[in-house]
Amino acid sequence: MKKKKPEALRQDVLRATSLLKNAQKNKLRREFTQEENLLICKCIVQDEEFASDFFYKFLAPMTSGFVYKIKKDYKVDVLPHDVATIIYTEIYNRNRWTRLTSFQGHCSIYTWVARAAAQVLIPRLRDEGIIQFTSGRTEKTTSLTLKSMKNKEERQLLIDLVDVSQWHDVLTCVYVKGMSMGETMRELNMTEDLFKNTLTTARKSLKDQLIAQDSYYWRRKDGKMVNLVSLALRDHAIVLDSIDTEEGMELADNVLDDDALDARREVLNIIYPGEPFKVQWHKFVFDHAMQMKWSVEKETVWIGRYCDGVPSKVLAKRLGRNATWVDNTYSRLNKELAVSIRAWWEA
Repeated sequence: MKKKKPEALRQDVLRATSLLKNAQKNKLRREFTQEENLLICKCIVQDEEFASDFFYKFLAPMTSGFVYKIKKDYKVDVLPHDVATIIYTEIYNRNRWTRLTSFQGHCSIYTWVARAAAQVLIPRLRDEGIIQFTSGRTEKTTSLTLKSMKNKEERQLLIDLVDVSQWHDVLTCVYVKGMSMGETMRELNMTEDLFKNTLTTARKSLKDQLIAQDSYYWRRKDGKMVNLVSLALRDHAIVLDSIDTEEGMELADNVLDDDALDARREVLNIIYPGEPFKVQWHKFVFDHAMQMKWSVEKETVWIGRYCDGVPSKVLAKRLGRNATWVDNTYSRLNKELAVSIRAWWEA
């Protein structure tokens, strides 16, 4: 016999279901209020039937997006139902709902769950042997982010994989010694053009080696075993599904004219089919940003602020700069990106 729900919970579930259905009908998927987000979250945690509907029905577009990306980036077919089950069980976490207990309702419940799903899905598929790590790491789906590694010794270990002395020296100066372009040029007696070309070639060589090598396990002094390759390569295949920054949509406002919005939605649907517009837009922005001819330092600022939401003070300390410089640089990079994207659309 089916257990009867308390009346208050039943009413909450009815209201939350209505909110989700209305949002599902609305192609623009309007944002919920903080109170509505918290209501939906509460119903997920407290009502098993509602949670099942949420993960298997209302998240279907997101699930389809993950299926498409897994097929595209890992060359593996997975069923939407299996993807939904993994996301559900990982977030459920034996009824602890760890990833939902800290939800404050300030962003959409869809965004919050998408972020959690992006964090748990690929590791789970790897653990089960459904996808192989190497099949997802390619030149286009990864970025070399040595500066995000806090331990200089570990950075040096990876750089030591490069056997061309000039490449090795320039990488060491930039990523281990933290020297500026001018300091490195003087240290290695290089012209500006030679420095830039050497750094680009050295980075590509190291990145290619790390992609091919797949793993480099190192035991730290505290006994923890880490894969240095995973720390040095950022895998962009899935994690971008979780990005939902205000800067990104402000960038959209500066680039996407209202009278051409429908046409541009059609273009994004071709490039990134089966995914919500915000996800499509952020992926497009990121892909375009990776084509910009920025320095390593500038790219680190942009990825840190836009993708990871790293505070300016933290980035400043990491780069040996001040927070004001980071903020100003990030603002200029977004303006450059907006100009470049607009030129791309108008070409």
